[in-house]
Amino acid sequence: MASTNHFQCIFLAFLFVLGVLSSQASSRLLNEQTMLEMYEQWMDTSCNAFTRMLKRRIHGVDRAYKLCVNQFADLTDEEFRASHTGYKKQPTKVMSTSKPTSFRYANVTDVPTTIDWREKGAVTPVKHQGQCGCCWAFSAVAAMEGINQLKNGNLISLEAALWILPFNSSNKTMASQQKIITLMLDKMALVTAL
Repeated sequence: MASTNHFQCIFLAFLFVLGVLSSQASSRLLNEQTMLEMYEQWMDTSCNAFTRMLKRRIHGVDRAYKLCVNQFADLTDEEFRASHTGYKKQPTKVMSTSKPTSFRYANVTDVPTTIDWREKGAVTPVKHQGQCGCCWAFSAVAAMEGINQLKNGNLISLEAALWILPFNSSNKTMASQQKIITLMLDKMALVTAL
């Protein structure tokens, strides 16, 4: 009789443990199901919002230029401005004693109201300058590319490589300030003072 009682206690304990485990499994399944539904709902909301924003940015306005998906496509306007605009000027004192010269084309009046340099084939694809703060160097290189194409009929894509040269007090051309060289071709360089 004691053996039957012992067997019944073990059986009841087994059923109790089985009941607890099954309730935990269904609870975990319910939690996983709920989490999956919440994730899918978030994906629907977020992806749709992201897709709408991307479509609006790419196709939203009738523009005179074309947009494509690149490393900037998923940035908001605020994110792009914060990370890729803003010239980082180095503090310097520039003293000029020379008189300004007159502009060679000051009296020219027969000029068109607009010029689209793309139509003239004088524009290369936009280059990625990153966050270096040297937008002026990239602008100068782009201008040189266009000038070269207009003058020689040959559009060459150039790169801006920046070097900071150390000041040498014996070298009078350094004018006691840092200089930056924007290298463009093997034998051409644009030197600009900071």
